[in-house]
Amino acid sequence: MNHLRKKALLCGIAGLMSFSVVAQSKQSTSQTKSNVTFGVKAGATFSKFSLSGDNSVGYTSSSLPSFYVGGTVDIPLFGLLSVESGLSLIGKGSNIHFPSLPPTSMDIKYSPIYLELPVNLVLKQKLGPGSIFIGAGPYLSFGLGGKIKVTTVDLQGILTVDKDGSLQFGSDTSKDIKSTDFGLNVLLGYQLKNGLNIHGGYGLGLTNINPEPTAPTSKNTVISVGLGYSF
Repeated sequence: MNHLRKKALLCGIAGLMSFSVVAQSKQSTSQTKSNVTFGVKAGATFSKFSLSGDNSVGYTSSSLPSFYVGGTVDIPLFGLLSVESGLSLIGKGSNIHFPSLPPTSMDIKYSPIYLELPVNLVLKQKLGPGSIFIGAGPYLSFGLGGKIKVTTVDLQGILTVDKDGSLQFGSDTSKDIKSTDFGLNVLLGYQLKNGLNIHGGYGLGLTNINPEPTAPTSKNTVISVGLGYSF
């Protein structure tokens, strides 16, 4: 009985593998016909929070370097237009400084990592040995993890680390940062015929990611630059 079960299980696995191979083959043929292309990308980000509101007086925000890496899919529409989407791991965040008495000053370093889904309308035009492309569209990001570090300096100039650990995502005031970020992005790049491209982008957050209502309104702004490859 056990032998029959093993044979049935092996047959089932073989059938699933065969079905998977056939499905991938059909998908590949369909993609070839429709000129859908996939790609990978990676690069550096330089982000900071855009601060606003009456409670932002005295606060300053400075840039924080990080990275991004992900995959892309490009779906042709008509003419020179296409829709580009995909998923990326992207680092955002900011360094926040606030002078106050007491303490003399406070510094907060936010270093969140997001899973980001952009949907861009892209215009491509042949230029020289390749094509220039420009695009824009919305994005939606989900917080996956990251770090937060809070340091203060008292009246005697003594530095104290008040918090140094993992970011807590959520909308409750006890959390460090909201878990979702929505905004708009633009991109510009140049792609060679061999599939290699260089690109840059700018992301403008529209969501207040600060869960504390008495704190400044904080929105992500991100400049990115990197390389990609389409195949």
